[in-house]
Amino acid sequence: MSNTDGCVGASSVWPFKTGRRQLPFICFGIGLCAALTAFTADAQTSDLSRANAQDASRPLAVQHVTVVDVASGRLLRDQTVIVLGQRVAAAGPSSRVRAPAGAVRINGRGKFLIPGLWDMHSHVVDPDAPGGPEVSFPLFVANGVTGIRDMATSSLETLLRWRTRVRTHEVIGPRMVVTGPILDGPPLRWLATSVAVRTPEDARRLVDSLAAEGADFIKVYELLVPQVFSAVLEQAKLRGLPVVGHVPAAVDAVEASDAGVRSFEHLANLELACSAEADTLRAARTALIAKAVDRTELTRQLRRGQRGRAMDTYDAARCGAMLRRFAHNGTWQVPTLINSARRTVRWDRTARYRAALRFVPPAYRAAWEPATVEADSFSADDAAYWRRQHAWYFRLVKEMRAAHVPLLAGTDLSTPWIIAGFALHEELALLVEAGLTPLEALRTATLNPAKYFGETARFGSVAPGKLADMVLLDADPIADIRNTSRIRAVIADGRYLDRRALDALLAQAERAATGTPVPRPGR
Repeated sequence: MSNTDGCVGASSVWPFKTGRRQLPFICFGIGLCAALTAFTADAQTSDLSRANAQDASRPLAVQHVTVVDVASGRLLRDQTVIVLGQRVAAAGPSSRVRAPAGAVRINGRGKFLIPGLWDMHSHVVDPDAPGGPEVSFPLFVANGVTGIRDMATSSLETLLRWRTRVRTHEVIGPRMVVTGPILDGPPLRWLATSVAVRTPEDARRLVDSLAAEGADFIKVYELLVPQVFSAVLEQAKLRGLPVVGHVPAAVDAVEASDAGVRSFEHLANLELACSAEADTLRAARTALIAKAVDRTELTRQLRRGQRGRAMDTYDAARCGAMLRRFAHNGTWQVPTLINSARRTVRWDRTARYRAALRFVPPAYRAAWEPATVEADSFSADDAAYWRRQHAWYFRLVKEMRAAHVPLLAGTDLSTPWIIAGFALHEELALLVEAGLTPLEALRTATLNPAKYFGETARFGSVAPGKLADMVLLDADPIADIRNTSRIRAVIADGRYLDRRALDALLAQAERAATGTPVPRPGR
C-alpha cells in the first residue's frame, strides 16, 4: 500500500515513522456523517446527523473546559480549545483564547478533555473477533478509542480494505496500524491467523511478502527457534519494519530485547526469564519444542512444567536486571492484564459488564461460556494456576513501573469476554490495581502510544498543532481512572460527536451484533 494514498475531500493521510518506513494512518476527515451510512439505516443516519450539530465547514470551540495535561499531570482549568479541520488550532486560558466567528461552541464547564485513547493490542478482522469491524469500529469510537494497533489477522488484504473504507469515509472506525498473520514455529496454535516458519529462508520470504502486502510491522510468536527468529529480525530491519510479539520460548528475553524487538505482548514468557533456573528451563523447553507434534499438549507441558516452576524459583536480582535492560533498550510492554483477569473473574456477573454484553453476538456468548470461570472451565489445579499467574503479572507490572519500563494499554480483542472499546477502560483500571497511578495508566493509552510511534508532535496530548482526536469526560480521570468511561463527547479527527451521536453508534453496533454468524472453528 502506498503511503501517499489520501483520504477524499478534506482528509489526508497521516504518515509517521517507525524504523525507516513511513506508516499511513487512516483518518475520519470532515465528511464523518456521510461515512456512517455504511453502518446504519437512513433513518438512523438522519438522527445521527441531527444529533451532531457541528457544521463541517465551521470551526469548533470547546470552552471553559479542564484540559488534562497527560505529560505533566496538571489539570489546566478554564481552557478553550479551538479545532480547525483536523487539527487543534489553539488551546489556552479562556480569558485569552476566543472562539472564532461562526464557531460551533461547546460548553465544557465541569468537563475534562483528554487525548483520544489507543488500544495497542487488538484483533478486529479475525475468525474469533465478535462481530468484526461492523461491531467493533463503532464501539471503539463510542468508547473514545480513536486508534488501535491490530496484532494479527487471517487476511491482511481484508484488513487493509477496511482501512481504505474508513479513509474514504465509507465507514467510521479508528486509526489503525496493522500486521498480517503471526510468524510462529510448528505446530501452530492459531491456525487461522498464523503461518509456520521452519527455516531462515522461510522467514526472509515471509517478511518480504508481508512488507509487499502493506504490513506495518511483523509479529512473532512462541515457537520460533533462535535461528529463524534472528532471520525474521534481520529481514524486518532491512524492510524497515518493527518486530513485536511474544518472547519465543527458546530465546532469552534480554537477548530478544537487545536484538531490537519493539514490544513484548501479554508479559508472555517473562516469568521464565525471571527464574533462578532460567537456563535449565530454557534448555528443557527447547527439547520439548523440537519433538512437539501437538500444540495443546505442548502448551500444557509448558504451563505446568515450565511456567509454574519459574514462578516457584523467582529470582528478584535476575528479574530486576532484565527490567533495567528493557528500560535501557526502550522495549515496550503490553501487559493485557484483562486477558489473565478474565480467567479468574466472572465478568458477566457484574452489572457494568452485563450491560456491554448486548454488543456481543449471541453465538459468541454461547461459545465463550465454557471459557469463562474457573469453576466451569478448569480443574482445581488449573484454576489455582490462573489465579497465581494473574497475581504474578500484577507483581511484575508493579516492578516494571519501579524500573521505568515503558508500558502500553491493550486488550487482546478476539479472546473470550473482551468487548471492543469497553475492555480498554477495564484494562486501565487493572493497571491502576496493579500499582500504576491513574495518570500513569492514562498515559499508557494516550501519550505512550505517541512515544512508541515516535509521533508526539502529532498526537498524544491536547495542544496546538496536534491531530484533533479527543474525549470529553464528565469527571476527572486523574482522580479515578474509571472516569475515562464517563464520556460526554468524542472529537474524532476534528469532528464532534455528542452523547446522542455516540449512543447512535452504540445502537448501530448492537444491531450489527445480532446478525453476526457463528464463530468459525480452527483458531
